[in-house]
Amino acid sequence: MQGDGQEQELTGDEPELHPCNSSGEEPNNSGTTSDDEERSQQLFVYKELSAIRRSVKEQLRQQQARCVELEDWSTELQALASRLQAKEKSLRLREECVAATEQLACEAHDSMILFMKEEITHCAEDVQKVEIPQLKAALNAKTKENVRIASSYEALKRTNEELRSQLQEAQERNAHLEIQKKSLQRRLTASLRKSEQLVPAKPPSPAPSLEKVAAVVPQPLLPTSIKTGVSPSMYCKLLGVALSWVYRLHLALPTSTEQMQAQSRQVCQRLLPSLAEVLPEVAVMGDEGQQSYLEFVHWSMLNLDGGKQQRTMLAPSLRRIGEEVYHEASPVGGGDTTGESEGAVSRPTSLRRAKGSFMGSPELRVRVLSCLVALSALTRMDCLAHVMDALKIELKEDMAKEVFLSYNGVSSLIAFLKPQNRALWGHVGNIHLQLSVESAMLPRFLAACSCKAWFAALAFVLKEGKAAAGTLEQLSIVLQKLSKTRNTRQLFETYHFASLIEEALRTYAHSEGPFLCLNLRSVLVNISDND
Repeated sequence: MQGDGQEQELTGDEPELHPCNSSGEEPNNSGTTSDDEERSQQLFVYKELSAIRRSVKEQLRQQQARCVELEDWSTELQALASRLQAKEKSLRLREECVAATEQLACEAHDSMILFMKEEITHCAEDVQKVEIPQLKAALNAKTKENVRIASSYEALKRTNEELRSQLQEAQERNAHLEIQKKSLQRRLTASLRKSEQLVPAKPPSPAPSLEKVAAVVPQPLLPTSIKTGVSPSMYCKLLGVALSWVYRLHLALPTSTEQMQAQSRQVCQRLLPSLAEVLPEVAVMGDEGQQSYLEFVHWSMLNLDGGKQQRTMLAPSLRRIGEEVYHEASPVGGGDTTGESEGAVSRPTSLRRAKGSFMGSPELRVRVLSCLVALSALTRMDCLAHVMDALKIELKEDMAKEVFLSYNGVSSLIAFLKPQNRALWGHVGNIHLQLSVESAMLPRFLAACSCKAWFAALAFVLKEGKAAAGTLEQLSIVLQKLSKTRNTRQLFETYHFASLIEEALRTYAHSEGPFLCLNLRSVLVNISDND
């Protein structure tokens, strides 16, 4: 190469420089000084040229090293370029394969969608061929049923309007006859007083002995003719005070012996038929007088629950008492009223507070007592359902709950947890739910339910397994609260509530009652914890 030649030329032996003159002769002494100067200049030039030569050699060596490096780099770049070309070729082949695979997948997907559409169309056509005739037949049957129901509703509507007009006419006639009756009674009373003034006074008859008075069954407490100047309302007030004294002394407190209980039932059996005659007059009295009568009737009927035979004998009188207490309440916004003899209302939503009525009294205690008396005396299901609805509305207040519990209202509810009263179980559950709300009266309510009668009635409801899930859910709330107390553990064991609840869980597991199952499981846990 050119660089190598230059290096060889530069690395040759340096020529020796000898200073001489131009003529080749030896210099003389006079010219010695000039020759020395010339020689020193030549030596300086020589040194400069030698330094230049060495620097050129160094630069040439560096250029050769750079050439070697550039050759190595070019070799590596060529190898890298060949590898990149090979990778690019393989990537191109892969792209071609992927494109072919995607095309095949798209074709298969389109064919599958087309096949599924055809299958769905065939299935839909088959289903339509089968279901359309059935749906048409069902629609025709529903249409006929709706037409029949509409015609029946129109007929019932016309009949109801006719009965309503007849009832209105009968009520108007009844009001007119009542006015005539009152005027005739006033005229009769005035005529009797005039006749008494005209008839001479008779000598007084001897007073009968106490034994004879006790043996005679009392007649109606209000005589048809009053021979003194005392008004009937005064008699009613005095009788109410006496009845209040009797019930507080003998009925409200538990009797100690069976003989005293039999005597109390005998007294109640004598007085209740007479009170059935007096209640129409008591309805126009004040709240205090009504309260005394209702308290005596309520505690009397609770005492009669021990003697079923006596209660059967007094069934007509009790039914009349229930109708007198109940029929004064008129429905508002929920049904038609019937005549007084029937004493029934078709489940209204509320009561119209009328003067001279028991269940419509402005006094809370009188209204709650009226509901309890009606529950113990009435037998018609629609009337009982109406009374329970009214009682549920009243029990929203804590004062009403206190009155209800003070008159042992739980005993009146227990009587309806029987098979013949299955239609009223829902109303009984609503009242239990109202009483189980957290309040100051909740401990007293739970204490009233902690008795054998209540546990026996609820055990029967669970054992029968025919109660609605909602009703059993309401009763289970009370049962769950009772299971937290230790004093009820013996009652739970006596009536085998653990097995009954497990059976109820199996019965109501598939019904729409998750809260019921949760409550029953909580009762089981509480029972096991108490054990």
